[in-house]
Amino acid sequence: MYAYIRNFKIVLALATSVAWNPVSASEIESLTTPGGLPFLHIQDDQYENVVLQVNWPYNWSFDTALNPKVPMLSARAVLNGPPEGVEDNVVGQRLRDMQTQSTLIATSESVTGALVTPAGNFEEIARLVNSVLATPAFDPDLANDERRNLLDQSSQLRQGTDAAVGELARNLIMHDHPVRTYFSSSAEIESLIETATLDELKRFYFETVTRSNATIVLASPFASGRAGILLDELFDGLPQGEAIESDESAIDFPDGITVVLHDPDAERSNLTLAGILPPVSQGGEFEDLIALAVLGQGATSELYETLRPELGDSYEFTANALALSSEFRILQISGVVDTDKLEFARQAIRQKYEEFRGNGLSSSIDGIKRRSSANMRINTENPRILVPLVMENVLNGFPAAKALELPDEIDAISREGINARMLDVFPPVEDLLTVIVTSDPDLVPGACVVETPEEYRACL
Repeated sequence: MYAYIRNFKIVLALATSVAWNPVSASEIESLTTPGGLPFLHIQDDQYENVVLQVNWPYNWSFDTALNPKVPMLSARAVLNGPPEGVEDNVVGQRLRDMQTQSTLIATSESVTGALVTPAGNFEEIARLVNSVLATPAFDPDLANDERRNLLDQSSQLRQGTDAAVGELARNLIMHDHPVRTYFSSSAEIESLIETATLDELKRFYFETVTRSNATIVLASPFASGRAGILLDELFDGLPQGEAIESDESAIDFPDGITVVLHDPDAERSNLTLAGILPPVSQGGEFEDLIALAVLGQGATSELYETLRPELGDSYEFTANALALSSEFRILQISGVVDTDKLEFARQAIRQKYEEFRGNGLSSSIDGIKRRSSANMRINTENPRILVPLVMENVLNGFPAAKALELPDEIDAISREGINARMLDVFPPVEDLLTVIVTSDPDLVPGACVVETPEEYRACL
């Protein structure tokens, strides 16, 4: 349900470890503050900073009667605005003076707040942040500034071939799903940004950011009692509200169609193949990560070796998994190719994918497992990373302690298990959606051709 942090641990598994003074957490406690707020606490006396993350789910984007751009505008207005009765930038400047980093981000399904501050500053920081969370000013001028910023961002996201193929692919994949408009950056969607009212921003915020609706994860050097008291100060004055559960509807994935966006000015062609994968909550994501890394990540990947003889070293198609929501994850293979090589690339990728899915991994995965496990082990010693890992596991329905077990989970993966999973959950090649942006729409036989991403319905 939480696209903002959905692939957090997947990225970390293959990334190099993050520099930090390592502290090995041994336990994640499930506690309740004196004021009745449940929270998860990772305590270690050696932690120099407090790391806090809180998540508030919502269903606003799933209601077609509501403006889907309101959540993002509302979160930005609160994050960058003052509390009531305080001059603009006073609180923000104090937070910066005290070396505090804070974010408040709305995805399609939830608002996530994060805070990192030196432990000695947390008592004052809790009071300052509380003043903003409990009594945000929602200044009209600042809200209009955020509106202009979002309009500029939307305009920038529409530039270039990559933007066009992304917009078309999202339209095709989500088509009638109400959350499609949340992700859209099309010009017609800009009217939703322009017409979002201050009353809508306030309504969304005070319905969503409540005590009953919060999932809280804290890493600190404080004893549990002290941690609970400080959290009560931080969340004091928030409305009690009601716990919200996602009512997201299923997405009707358009299996097996090929759509070409005709762009006469495209110097090269953009090719994307996509298929549906099970959600992260069902497990198996590390198996998927390793399989997709072998298939299409880097100069030793199967796709690279397949395409290099014809395309040379300068072209690379990448395979990865993307989560659009808690219930919807896709496999994606994408890249750019000279237009006269487009049909070769399309056919070669389809053939390699189906062979890979059917035959499985043929070489050892010990190296990638060893690197991934070592990096994950180091990163779980970093509270800035461990806190989001714990949050992700909890939101996906797993025990909080699973975050500490991720290195062992990676160690236990087998090549045979990956091969069996690919046959079970990776879509067959005939079910893949193909999206192409090219100057020559006649190169792909049988494709549905459109002139703009907004014409996608003609192909469904």
